[in-house]
Amino acid sequence: MAKLGKLDEQEVAKIRWITGLSSLVVTSRLVLALQTGNIMHRYNNFTHDEYSRCECNPPYTAENTISSRSDLNAPEGTYPISAFGYRIHGGTDVKIVDFTLIHQMNMVATSGPTYDDVPPFEWSKLPVSVPRPFMHPDKWMFKPIMTNFPDYTVTPQTKLPTLLKVLPKSA
Repeated sequence: MAKLGKLDEQEVAKIRWITGLSSLVVTSRLVLALQTGNIMHRYNNFTHDEYSRCECNPPYTAENTISSRSDLNAPEGTYPISAFGYRIHGGTDVKIVDFTLIHQMNMVATSGPTYDDVPPFEWSKLPVSVPRPFMHPDKWMFKPIMTNFPDYTVTPQTKLPTLLKVLPKSA
């Protein structure tokens, strides 16, 4: 059985069910630490993941993973639905919180497509010609950061509704 850090495939399957493959983070007993949560939500081992198997050629898609990356699919591949094929599409970031961080209105955030189990996204290495958007870096390989928003700390003395009163109202 494949391991993902300290998580096995069955635990990853449970997490997929809980999160619905969304980018929202669900705090659970399986997420033992922020680092593990970050690794878990950026998971994409599509060539070996049973949930990525499809009636495709090659026989898998990078779309059916926790952090999808359709740019990893073969442009010349054949797929039963277009969403399984090659395109510039996929998970773009992850935000992780725990009980303490949520009350501080802070998070651990990682920008860009996943690169833990797969090569980082690089505009210059795409197998098809796609112009790089203005001001984009070529290589998307950023380390996680911890936000620090000290003015928005929620404590028993400052309740969240009070903080929301100071935020600008939308038009």
